[in-house]
Amino acid sequence: MKNFDFIQLLAQQIPSFSQLHAYCDKAEIFQNSFPEESAGNARKALEWLVKQHLAMASVTLEKHETLSDMMRRPEIDAFINEDYVFKQDMFTVKKIGNYASHIGTQTIRKNDAFICLRALYYVVSGFLYRWKAIKSIQAFDATLVPQVFPGVHVESSEEPKVAIDVVNSVPQEVVENPVIPGEKPRESLASEAITRKCLIDYMLNEAKWDILTAKGDIQGGKACIEVKVKGMPTPSGIGYCDYVLFSKGGKPLAVIEAKSTIQNAGKGRKQAIMYADCLEAKYGVRPVIYYTNGYVTKVIDGMGYPDRDVISFHSHEDLEYLIQKRGRADITDLTIDDAITNRPYQKTAIKSLVEWLNMKHRRGLLVLATVREKLV
Repeated sequence: MKNFDFIQLLAQQIPSFSQLHAYCDKAEIFQNSFPEESAGNARKALEWLVKQHLAMASVTLEKHETLSDMMRRPEIDAFINEDYVFKQDMFTVKKIGNYASHIGTQTIRKNDAFICLRALYYVVSGFLYRWKAIKSIQAFDATLVPQVFPGVHVESSEEPKVAIDVVNSVPQEVVENPVIPGEKPRESLASEAITRKCLIDYMLNEAKWDILTAKGDIQGGKACIEVKVKGMPTPSGIGYCDYVLFSKGGKPLAVIEAKSTIQNAGKGRKQAIMYADCLEAKYGVRPVIYYTNGYVTKVIDGMGYPDRDVISFHSHEDLEYLIQKRGRADITDLTIDDAITNRPYQKTAIKSLVEWLNMKHRRGLLVLATVREKLV
């Protein structure tokens, strides 16, 4: 049993759904053994879906129109209908699938292929639900993904084509007024644990971090897992950091506390701070602190700013720079050179902005009116 087996049931009534199943099944069975092939098939599955829907909407594609071009069509925007999560999943499949199609520009790792596969599952389910081909969306089950592929690996060169029987199976009113499904169903605890790790690993890889696989192993310039620390408020005093990002010189640049995807990321804040305390006591450097549930990630940079949301982890160079900036003092000399401006209202605005930034606000805005003279 695998995640996309439900498509086979549709193919019993509408044969061309078997092509969609072939792409999806290969994306699933190749995920661990041949990640680039997995991502490439996921992209083909997405293209197959998009082509069917555009055909349903009576769109004639231009010659050599790319998947990116198709996804920018207004008919696809209307189909997405402001469903941000669905849109993000579509672009995740396209992005990673495009990497796989251009081998050499970026290596596709197993966790990249997993993120692509999981996004594909909800993309396929979202299309089929909107087409009323299925009545409900089941949760993705990461435990069903094969760990090895025992068969013969044969690459597929077949390109997605419009299937008339699929196009004709969807009523026009459904195409024009698709019903958006509710929230994604909750995954099992076992599946969620795999998903969470892959989401975090994917973000680390995006920030150019290599992740060690051996627990407790510490290497400079690497993302290390299950790092042991002493000084925790427990009977043993021992704790294990989910991830510690080390500098090339062996100093901790950041610590990451990961919570379940079904929990609020904030539940890891206190524990992450305690881990940072332990690492600072041992190494003499206070690491940048992240706490995340895989979907929401917050950072405490140690510069006095409030915790803030980030969409990815910082690179090695960015973390080094953040830590270097911690000694930066507030601006205390508010004298403004008249050569820059001698207008009182401008000096007042500049001083107000500086005071605002000194209060540890990360951004400020100055609005300057302009005067346009008419030449006669």
